[in-house]
Amino acid sequence: MYLVHKFGGSVLRTALDFARLKRCLTWFSGWRPSGIVISALGKTTSALEATLQVSHTSRTRAINQLHAIAARFARLAQQILTPGSAHQYCQWLAQTLAQLQKVPWTYGTLIPWGERWTAQLACTFLQEQGFRIAYLPATEWMVATGAEDNSTPVPTEIARYFRRPASADFILTEGFIARPYPYNLENTHTLCTLGREGSDLTATLLARVAQATRVIFWKGTGALWNADPTYFQDALPLSVVHRGDAYLLASLGGKILHWRALNPILNSSIQVEFRSLSTPWQVQTRILDQPTTPPVPLIVLRRDLPTPTLYVIGNPIRVQWRHPWIRGAIWETQLGCLTPGTSHSQRVLRLVGRSVEVPRVWRTLLEPGENP
Repeated sequence: MYLVHKFGGSVLRTALDFARLKRCLTWFSGWRPSGIVISALGKTTSALEATLQVSHTSRTRAINQLHAIAARFARLAQQILTPGSAHQYCQWLAQTLAQLQKVPWTYGTLIPWGERWTAQLACTFLQEQGFRIAYLPATEWMVATGAEDNSTPVPTEIARYFRRPASADFILTEGFIARPYPYNLENTHTLCTLGREGSDLTATLLARVAQATRVIFWKGTGALWNADPTYFQDALPLSVVHRGDAYLLASLGGKILHWRALNPILNSSIQVEFRSLSTPWQVQTRILDQPTTPPVPLIVLRRDLPTPTLYVIGNPIRVQWRHPWIRGAIWETQLGCLTPGTSHSQRVLRLVGRSVEVPRVWRTLLEPGENP
C-alpha cells in the first residue's frame, strides 16, 4: 500500500465536501493501492453521545433524537447518490435504526454507528464515481482492549487479522471503532472505540500494518500552526515540523495530533503530511525525521488546567518576564523523555498565568532569541 488518507468529520459535512473528497482521491489516483480512513460526519459523535445521555432518563426522547441524526444522513444521501443508490442506503439506514431499538444502549452499541453510517455513504458515493473501492469494516481488522469509550489497540491481533483486498485500488475503513479483545461471540452488538482522536490513530495503525509510505491528514485549513490562531493573532503556519516536536506538542495537549496517533509511526520511515481539501496538490505541513529548528516558538495553551498555562517549545526563547500576565515560569527539564526515537531536543518552558484570558499577541510574551 502506497499511502493512507484520513478524512475527519470536520471536512465531511455537506455535498460540496464529498465533491472535494472525490477531487482529492482523483489527484492521488496514481498511488494504488491506497487506504481511506473515514470519521463520522461532523458533530455526529457528539450528537450520539448526547442521545445516549438522554436515554438514561427518557428512551422515547432519545429514539426521536436518534432518528433526527439519521435523517441528516438520509438527506445527504439523496443529494450525492443516484436515486436508486440513495433508496438502498436509506433502507439500510432504517434497518440499522430498527436493530438499535432492540438492544440496550451503551457507548459501544450506539456511538460506533456514526462511523458506520458515514463509511457506507462514502463508499457508495465513491463507487458511483468510478473508483474501485473495497469496504473493509474496522471490526474485521482493528482489535482493541479496554473500556468501550477509550480502548487500547492490540498490535499483534491487528497484524493477525488484517488482510488487504486484492482487487481494489482503494480500501475504505472506519476510524475510531474496533472489535473488542477478547471477542464475545454472545454479544456481537457491542464494539469499543479508541477515544479522543481515535480516527487519527486508526490511520497511522493502518499505515503501519499495511506498510504504507505516507499518511495524509486532510484538514479544513491544512496547515499546522505554531500556536492556536483562535487565541494568538500572530500565530504562523509551519511548513515543516520535526517528529519529536510533533510528539512533544501532542503530549502537552496541543491540537496537532493526539500523541497516541503518533506512536505507531515514531520509529518508522512513514511520512506524515497535512493537506487542505481546497488545495489537494499543495502540502501545507510535513512531519519529518530530520532535525529542524522552528522559526518561532511552538506554543500550547492549556485553559483546562487549574491555572492557565502556556507550554513554550523553542531553543532559544526570549521571554518578556515583566509581562503582567506571567505569574511564574519553570523550565521543564524532564520533558525530553516525551520525545522517543529522536535525538532532537528543544527547551520547554512552562508559563503560569494570572488569568484565563491570555495576551492576544504572543510576541508580547516571547520571541526567538536568548534572554539578556
